Amino acid sequence: MAMMGGGPSAIQSAIAVQVIVVLILLVRAVRMYRGQRFSVARLAVFPFLVMLLFAFTELETDLAVAWAYPVWTVVDVVLVAVAAVATIPFAERIVQVHRQADGGWSYRYGVEIIGIYLSLWVVRLGLALYFDPSSLLFTTPAPGTVLSAGASEALVLIQVLFSVSSGLVIGRSVGAYRVYRTALARVPAGQAPLP
Repeated sequence: MAMMGGGPSAIQSAIAVQVIVVLILLVRAVRMYRGQRFSVARLAVFPFLVMLLFAFTELETDLAVAWAYPVWTVVDVVLVAVAAVATIPFAERIVQVHRQADGGWSYRYGVEIIGIYLSLWVVRLGLALYFDPSSLLFTTPAPGTVLSAGASEALVLIQVLFSVSSGLVIGRSVGAYRVYRTALARVPAGQAPLP
């Protein structure tokens, strides 16, 4: 996340975009809880997009909080990996995969994993709004911009929360895929659709 870039209307627009993102996440969460048709592409695309956003915000944090690089960047990457690995077995326990009447597959996430992800996102957004609303503008800081100690530490904490939630997204997708492969292996030969 970064600093500077516009007056109140720009910040209001950035907040509106974040509200839209939260609404999209809520709609997606409801769909994941109710169940949706299994697709390897669906499981892969969302984590890929989250990791692109993670890389972008990591770069912005490094530009805004120079003391955070490279130590906190390494910490953030490790947090993504640890959260992903820790989430896989958890996801495997709470993801449900079902064979549909047409022979296709559907999967459903448990409310626990959805709640954790949404909570991390909302806390992260709340911290950004409280400590530095301009960080939502996704702009690079102006040369010579100095952040207060509190704002710098908040930006690092926000990035840490984003690292954990990014790892959670990867882990839940891997866990769902593993549950699907296990269910697929139990189907008699000749009846299983190709993954």
